Amino acid sequence: MNQRPSIRFLGAIWPGLWIALIGLVLLILIQNVTAEKEPLWKYNTGKEVWSVAISKNGEYIAASTRDSNDNLVYLFYRNSSTPIWNHSVNGGIFSIAISSNGDYIVAGSLEGDIYLFHKNSSTPLWIVQIDNEVWSVDISNDGEYIVVGSKYLSDVLKGKVYLFHKNSSTPLWNYTTDKFISSVSISSTGDFFSVGSNDKKVYLFNRNNSIPIWKYETEDHVQSVAITSDGDYIVAGSYDNNIYLFHKNSSTPLWNFTSENNVYSVAISTSGEYIVAGSAYISGKDRGKVYLFHKNTSTPLWNYTTDNYAFSASISGDGKYISIGSFDSNIYFFERDSNLPIWVYQTNGDVRTIDVSVNGNSIIAGSDDKYIYFFERDSPPKSYIESITPSTALRGEEITFIGYGYDDFDRIIGFQWNSSLDGTVSNSSTFNISTLSIDTHTITFRVLNEFGEWSDEVTSNITILNNQPIPIIDLITPSPVEKGINISFHGSGQDIDGNITGYYWSSTIDGELSAEQDFNTSTLSLGHHTISFRIKDNDGLWSYIVSEELFVYTSPVAKAGDNITIEPYQIVQFVGIATDEDGSIVKYEWDFDGDGVFDWSLGENGRTTNVYNEEGEYTAVLRATDNDGFTSTAFRVINVTKGGTNGGGGDDDDSPAPSFIVATMIVVIVAIRRQVRT
Repeated sequence: MNQRPSIRFLGAIWPGLWIALIGLVLLILIQNVTAEKEPLWKYNTGKEVWSVAISKNGEYIAASTRDSNDNLVYLFYRNSSTPIWNHSVNGGIFSIAISSNGDYIVAGSLEGDIYLFHKNSSTPLWIVQIDNEVWSVDISNDGEYIVVGSKYLSDVLKGKVYLFHKNSSTPLWNYTTDKFISSVSISSTGDFFSVGSNDKKVYLFNRNNSIPIWKYETEDHVQSVAITSDGDYIVAGSYDNNIYLFHKNSSTPLWNFTSENNVYSVAISTSGEYIVAGSAYISGKDRGKVYLFHKNTSTPLWNYTTDNYAFSASISGDGKYISIGSFDSNIYFFERDSNLPIWVYQTNGDVRTIDVSVNGNSIIAGSDDKYIYFFERDSPPKSYIESITPSTALRGEEITFIGYGYDDFDRIIGFQWNSSLDGTVSNSSTFNISTLSIDTHTITFRVLNEFGEWSDEVTSNITILNNQPIPIIDLITPSPVEKGINISFHGSGQDIDGNITGYYWSSTIDGELSAEQDFNTSTLSLGHHTISFRIKDNDGLWSYIVSEELFVYTSPVAKAGDNITIEPYQIVQFVGIATDEDGSIVKYEWDFDGDGVFDWSLGENGRTTNVYNEEGEYTAVLRATDNDGFTSTAFRVINVTKGGTNGGGGDDDDSPAPSFIVATMIVVIVAIRRQVRT
């Protein structure tokens, strides 16, 4: 009777069976790693698709066809396979480019026509005929500058580079190379652009000059070039099998890498950190190879073999995602961390052209099977906090939160904002709030897609401060004030989120004055005081300080001297003195007869004399002025009468007697008369 052999027996008899089984399992595992992928949409142009380009924001797609008959330029919006518009052109469009936001599209025809479009119309802004085959075009991010590489129709050994501004179909300048131009690439601002030519040279230009900054000669024609957003790095791929990396400051390569066959396509990330290249693969018939590099080394991070030429390559702005179009009819999509494609999609023709958006979310490809294919990268939703303003706010102040999220198909349906102090504060992408608690909050934000997937949380901090009370000095009077006079102080304040519980007055001379809202004092020291005032609210928060100036002064003290009685014509000695506690006396003045008009003044002292001719009682006034401008007056009475007895002195009288004065005057008069007679 026949028995079914045991597994152990089979293993003993057919040891190769185990090896085959293990190999089969590994093959299945490997195949399952590469996911199946379907385009979001595809569009049949009816002709071979030779060029596609996607705007950096991934919103707009330009495409073109090449055929012996009528050819079209197309513009699509990412969410629809129905063209926004199309335009019929002369000859096949070998190259097309689109500005960063999709506003401007440039296309070059093998019939020598260059077309510039705005996205809002299929009618070109301008068309120019350059009598050359246009092989490559590129446009700056803002659409301001356009570079064109061509082949002379009249001389197959020559090529030409043109630079245009979008406002005119007349070139700013042109430059002739020894053979036709295969590839051009322009920096984001249009300041720099690189050129690859069949004359075996790589060129770097500044837009302000038609003479190259530098040029570098390879061993065979240069098929593809790419430049970073800032123009600092240039990568080139040549039919001499080499990939070259340059810095704009030198024509000497930073490095070069020799592949196994012709390099068809190169691309570089926005900052130049990562470089991808597609080539043929000589060791296998009709094979291709993809290489990924970091700019710091010519040793590839990895490589991947395709079944035919890796003809077209593109990379996301951060270098994280790579797309490849191959003549094996496949579209490949990689993450930079692995040489195993995330997914592969097979068309029915050679994939000549491919492009990926800056964020790596959108991929566009064109095939000889006459279809344009649009893909979205499958990934979890992502969330972003655009702004929280202000990031430091007072309690009760309104704060604006703005966040957004996206996934591959714009399927965000939910939002959540959380505070580490207050919990969930909103389920909207944008909102305003004025009720957050006082302290520093850690704010988290995430988004939800329609499949129930939450994004990772992103965080930001915001600090809510207590509202500082506002102090007000209502009254300090009198000001300025003489020492010893009673001064009244009155203060108040506002606190929009509470009430006032404390007060503090101080002086720069006398220190703390009072903890009351209102108080009086007559004991302030002499001098210029800065009076400060602040208040405290019910949360214990002190206000800022407000202040006013207060001058406490003393007036000078004047002494005019004693009252006296004199005879007419007797000389009176005036000795005015004054003192000033907080300064000095700068001026003495006398009004000898009390009529309000000061007859004499001096800065140094108050000593002088005066003669009263007529009898009567005179009130002499002394006025003393100090260095602060304050004054004081004093009085003495001068009684002029015949028979005056106490002399003409002030405090020390030594004036001559009236009879002596009269005798002296007579002698003087007689002498004068004698002189006249003589």
